[in-house]
Amino acid sequence: MIWWFLLGGTVFIILVLGGIIVVSLISQKRLRRAQIFTQQVLDRTSALLVLLDRDGVMVRTNAAFKKALSRENVDPAELNFYSFAAVSPAMKRQIREGEELTIERSFPSRYGHGQTGDRVIQWHIRPFEDGLSGTTLRIATGIDISDRKEAEDRVTRQRERLRTLSTRLIRAHEQERERIAREIHDEFGQALTALRVNLVELELDLPESISETIFDRLVDSKQLLESSLKSMRTLAHELRPSIIDDIGLVAAVRSYGKKFAKRLQLDFEFQPPENEYALSPETEIVIYRIVQEACTNIAKHAEASSVRLSMEFMDSQVRMVIADDGRGFDYRQLKDEGELPRGIGLLGMEERVTSLGGNLKVDSASGEGTRITITIPTGDI
Repeated sequence: MIWWFLLGGTVFIILVLGGIIVVSLISQKRLRRAQIFTQQVLDRTSALLVLLDRDGVMVRTNAAFKKALSRENVDPAELNFYSFAAVSPAMKRQIREGEELTIERSFPSRYGHGQTGDRVIQWHIRPFEDGLSGTTLRIATGIDISDRKEAEDRVTRQRERLRTLSTRLIRAHEQERERIAREIHDEFGQALTALRVNLVELELDLPESISETIFDRLVDSKQLLESSLKSMRTLAHELRPSIIDDIGLVAAVRSYGKKFAKRLQLDFEFQPPENEYALSPETEIVIYRIVQEACTNIAKHAEASSVRLSMEFMDSQVRMVIADDGRGFDYRQLKDEGELPRGIGLLGMEERVTSLGGNLKVDSASGEGTRITITIPTGDI
């Protein structure tokens, strides 16, 4: 009986151990299948995937990553992600502490093109709980953004070319205005001045017996001539404001604003910059033209009672604000709907500012006036 009992116990133990072994083999087989399936999923992903520990050791990679390196048989254990991606010490601390991080790195590769060249990869690194090992790893997902970066660079270069072209057009435009202003002043101005002298001499030479009608016509002609001379000087000044060259931009803006406000009987306030710095001729003329256009808009559309101008020189940029207390308009809605009033001049103002790499902002609402803010880079002041 004892032998039968011992034999039965041994058989039972053998069966239990055999069951454990079978279960273990089945579990290992399932685990291998899961690992193979997971690797197959990773390998079919176009993104570059890397599993790494807190020290940057690559635990697992996918086929896309290996192809990116042009090393199909690469052993992840031979690489360190921190060194490969040139991760800084500060970034290493962030990754080790479980923070999410996005970095861009470039490296030579034949990835996706079949030829060697620098490719730009955007890596997004975040914590990853490994359910198999029970450890916290980090998963780095890399997306090849080389084509996007190249397209962005092309757009940037195109914008720079357009900006350069626009600046040249503005310069040519101003030069043409200057030429026309000079011709108006020299040709028509001299002719009108000579005509005025002749009228004065004619008035002196007239006999006392001249009729009152002829004398009145002569006086009227002199007044009309004086008005024409004044209009001609104003036109020449508007075409080419030499006042900027004579007294500087800030004084020119102040003078124009005062004259504008006096003409329309508006309250005027000007806040000058604490320090005035030299700007390029293109920047000065753009600012002055915008002040002119803004004041013209105020006169035509705003029905304002006061105007405020301010100018400020900041680090590498100049800032100009033109504000009125007029009736305003729904600028954002009209712009979104493409229904900005023709002739309001905002498009031309924006094009001038944009040509210099600046920004124009309009704040306006019905009944709340209008505020135009421009910022234009000037380089290191």
